[in-house]
Amino acid sequence: MLSLHRRTAELVTALVLLGLVAFLMLEAAKLPPSPVRGYPGAAFFPMLALGGTGLFILVWIAMVAFRPRSQAAAAMTADGDEPKDGPRFTFELRDYLVTIGATLAFVYGMNLVGFEIAAFLVLAALLWTRMSSPAVALATAALTMLALYGTFVLLLNVSMPLLFLPRFLQF
Repeated sequence: MLSLHRRTAELVTALVLLGLVAFLMLEAAKLPPSPVRGYPGAAFFPMLALGGTGLFILVWIAMVAFRPRSQAAAAMTADGDEPKDGPRFTFELRDYLVTIGATLAFVYGMNLVGFEIAAFLVLAALLWTRMSSPAVALATAALTMLALYGTFVLLLNVSMPLLFLPRFLQF
């Protein structure tokens, strides 16, 4: 467990994310142009999404940097004590590692067991300790997986490695 000033934690996080956005924009600029004249190339959507993300990060940095010190110093901690040096943020290493492990399990599990099973298992594992009961966690994971399936496979026609849900539905 690592304890940091909240302001420092937010600024470091925002600057790291801004650096990643800049790196990804440089990589997206290397994508090929459109083979058809007048149509956006392969880099259009990544640049659009990264540009919007970068703008929101800049707004976040401005909000944190220009936040009045009195507002930060007056904030209360979870136990009701007022810290002398402003609010603190506790970084939970175990939760961070569990999230990284779940993300990697999802990425590699999708090719092994299909999108539906990988999404359900990862969501269920992450929600198990955070929900009021295991049944609520399983139901939430199943509903979220169905919403993701409906959004990406049915509506957006994104090709996913599926195991038991139909690849295409005819309406």
